[in-house]
Amino acid sequence: MEEATVNNEFNNEFQKWVIDEIQEYMSPGLYSKRPRVRNHWDEDEKQRINEVARSYAGKNKLPEEFLEWFSVAYMAGLVVSFHIINNEILLRTPVGYEYYSTLSKRFPAEFLKAKLDERSRQYEFYVKHASSTGLQSLDRPIIEITLFQQEPASEQAKKLVAKKEIKKYLCAALKSVSDDVFEISKVITPILLSLSIAGTISIPLSPLLYASMAILISKMGIAMLCAECDVKKSTRKD
Repeated sequence: MEEATVNNEFNNEFQKWVIDEIQEYMSPGLYSKRPRVRNHWDEDEKQRINEVARSYAGKNKLPEEFLEWFSVAYMAGLVVSFHIINNEILLRTPVGYEYYSTLSKRFPAEFLKAKLDERSRQYEFYVKHASSTGLQSLDRPIIEITLFQQEPASEQAKKLVAKKEIKKYLCAALKSVSDDVFEISKVITPILLSLSIAGTISIPLSPLLYASMAILISKMGIAMLCAECDVKKSTRKD
């Protein structure tokens, strides 16, 4: 199997997010992670964000253009943090992970600055006129982002789990695992991450998608998933 180098920090962060998505599926609303919307940033806050971004960028020897883009993307709620994976910048967004090279083209810095300025003007107007209805209307992300343009994660999960090339990688690792969804997720997540980052298989870096795959496998049972893979599943029960 072609594998990419995935550091433990990123792997653990991604795995925790997958677990959160599974728990959200089991108890809707209990584990909601909806980010708080910021409609206005004062100059001191902007300066602190720039300083933090500059510090991270300096430690990782990142270009100045990334520093400028990341600062406005962070304030717009588009990105939360980033990792350096195989010498590429991988950004954490509210819905999953995308590469800087791709996301910065979809949302250029000037576009993000314009969106931030527009939201700030709206916020100041509603505050000035004491409009609670207006302020409530701003309780939405400044930038709407999705990793799934065509279909929901659950539908993508069905298609991916049905692929023989993916079954080949997963079934060998799942042979000693029970049908518990959390056990399954802990096994398949690092495998899928490595395959995706290496480019071996095209899978979006979406914790929701990985959680959907674990839930689907748990429901159908590993024995059924791997019936054609010549892999004997463990019969142990926890």
